[in-house]
Amino acid sequence: MPDVWQFRLDPQDEGVVYEWFDPATDASKWGKAHTTRTWSTQGLEPKLDRHQNIGWYRTEVAIPPKFAGRKINLNLFNPGDTRGTMHVWVNGQFATYEVFDLHWWSGRDPENASTVLYSLDITDHLRRGENNSIVIRLDSDRKWDGFDRRLLLWAPK
Repeated sequence: MPDVWQFRLDPQDEGVVYEWFDPATDASKWGKAHTTRTWSTQGLEPKLDRHQNIGWYRTEVAIPPKFAGRKINLNLFNPGDTRGTMHVWVNGQFATYEVFDLHWWSGRDPENASTVLYSLDITDHLRRGENNSIVIRLDSDRKWDGFDRRLLLWAPK
């Protein structure tokens, strides 16, 4: 997966309504963000209210035909923070949803939340031998969020 994705903050929480996940959506005014650094470290931090903690990432990736019949997971570490949600669309279709809720009572160490690996099955939404649109909506309760490690597609044998 590429390190640099198209990126847009969603201060009015309107991306779902306006279907920013649709591959046909005009993303020409979207900026760029590295997935290996949180958006605040790239000067993309929100300004005021809670809804400005929503960021959208989008990219395209080709899946070779040789992966036909194999499960494909989107692997990522807890996105830079300990609490929030993530929605994933592949080729304009909703694929999966994940809650990042690592409070102290969760049994996991919030100080090490960024070491929690998520492996999200997106197999049924991918098209082998073609470019595939992947869009991620990340909503956090903190303004210094975003991905801080590379996202990977993985096809276990």
